[in-house]
Amino acid sequence: MTVQFRRRARAAFALAAAVFSAVIATTVAVPAAATEQPTTRVVGGTPATTDDYPYVMQVSTGVVPRCGGALVAPTKVVTAAHCVSGLSPSQLIVVGGRDERQGTSGTEVQVGDFWIHPDYDGDTNVADVAVITLTEEMPYEPVPFVAPTDTGLYAPGTMTRLLGWGRLGENGPVADQLMTAEVPVVSDADCEAAYEDFTVQYDAATMVCAGLPEGGVDTCQGDSGGPLVIDGVLAGVVSWGEGCARPDAPGVYVRLTTYSADVAAQIAA
Repeated sequence: MTVQFRRRARAAFALAAAVFSAVIATTVAVPAAATEQPTTRVVGGTPATTDDYPYVMQVSTGVVPRCGGALVAPTKVVTAAHCVSGLSPSQLIVVGGRDERQGTSGTEVQVGDFWIHPDYDGDTNVADVAVITLTEEMPYEPVPFVAPTDTGLYAPGTMTRLLGWGRLGENGPVADQLMTAEVPVVSDADCEAAYEDFTVQYDAATMVCAGLPEGGVDTCQGDSGGPLVIDGVLAGVVSWGEGCARPDAPGVYVRLTTYSADVAAQIAA
């Protein structure tokens, strides 16, 4: 990713060794130079439907999705801060129940307001989390949200689920429909080593990595803000990475347990 987050910053690790053409968005590429900026998307996945994952949302500024999001309450959607930063609520629409990247199915709801974590830093990608408040309730089942004590969810090797409408590979086409993939959590030590020479550094206190050492499965541009689900619980937000599905370049996600109390307060507001 060239400073573009999974709509924006670096790409995450790939879950499978082979990259399916129907993958979400991320492809294997030659490792980037240390000056390259981060990016994000899902690659190497398979088609999915909102019937199976009713909480996955599209965050849009028009007919084309800008980012993903996760419904955590009837009028609350968790997404990435970089997805809404610099915009006004009136510029955004959230769409639920739509399998296609661009379609007419599902429910479109206007955004009444959004909250960006006060510690968000667009240069370091720290606190890359936001909560959108909708003007009407979404008629879909929300996903449970992590508690501050759920840190055990991030044990290395634990499988995570990725969802999004982003690119199917680095510099590749975007997905026509919702894609999903699974990748394991990567240890903090391995993730710190992977991004040691990168322009943005991995922060274990606020971020978590997921992917395969060989790459091939990852989130990619267009997947930013989408959910990282572990054991049926929203545990992360697609944030950044180096390219998409590259070897030894796992995807980086918001470690939501760090911000659970702050986000919970916004959900309850």
